[in-house]
Amino acid sequence: MPANVQIDTVTAVYHAVDPPHLDQALRSLADQTLRPTRCIVVADGPLTKDLEAVILRFTRILPLHVVRLPGHSGSGPAKQAGLEASDAPYVAIADADDISIPVRLEYQARLMQESNADLLGAAMEEFDAESGEVLGIRTFPTSHEEVAALMQKVNPINHPTVCVRRETALHAGGYLDLPYLEDYDLCARMLARGATAANHPQPLVRFRGGAASLARRRAKGVAASEWRLQQNLVCYGLITWPRAVWNMVVRTGFRCLPGWLMRRMYQRIFLSVAPSTH
Repeated sequence: MPANVQIDTVTAVYHAVDPPHLDQALRSLADQTLRPTRCIVVADGPLTKDLEAVILRFTRILPLHVVRLPGHSGSGPAKQAGLEASDAPYVAIADADDISIPVRLEYQARLMQESNADLLGAAMEEFDAESGEVLGIRTFPTSHEEVAALMQKVNPINHPTVCVRRETALHAGGYLDLPYLEDYDLCARMLARGATAANHPQPLVRFRGGAASLARRRAKGVAASEWRLQQNLVCYGLITWPRAVWNMVVRTGFRCLPGWLMRRMYQRIFLSVAPSTH
């Protein structure tokens, strides 16, 4: 891979982010084997003093570029602001509470160049946010055809691992304001407009999961966003209305399960046991 490959990262931060988690996320970007061209941090509204202190500390370590939004606009608009602020051909989303494996950017940039992919995900290691225990590895198929087929039911791109060809993502409309599901919507829209997708088989991100992560699936407004997503998938030509209704029933039903049962089903469906990657 050419040494001069350009890849930016985008990290959206708002006031409720845990400062030590942001510190870990940015530290993992500083430890990359392929140095990011720019690390774009989007301050989604006013931040706490502790978060500002973390950002200030990393201005001495990373090629940090801070974009400040006047008020809390949500994950989709914040990521879109970061995407628009980038001028690199590739942009990797690095969430403020997840940890990128040191080879993440190198491996994703290489695969995007070799496969000419416009949209790329990867497997990820999920660990419990409270105990630190590794819960398993979440994987999806690697080929474009398999990704496109699964997109009708679930997002087969692990959202904390997303890397996009910037021009293709912007041409598809970028991130919309669709709380909790903006990544799924963008991935689906890119595929519908002819983008090529793939997944790297190796875990490249450590995802902070567990009970709190699953609880967010039942947050206020998720059902409304889910129905908007299904309507969008129909408009994009990816599914039919009967499929949209079925998806709504199945996905909403999963979110309505008791916490212990949701956790068990999630682990059985999505997680496989594998050695730790760090």
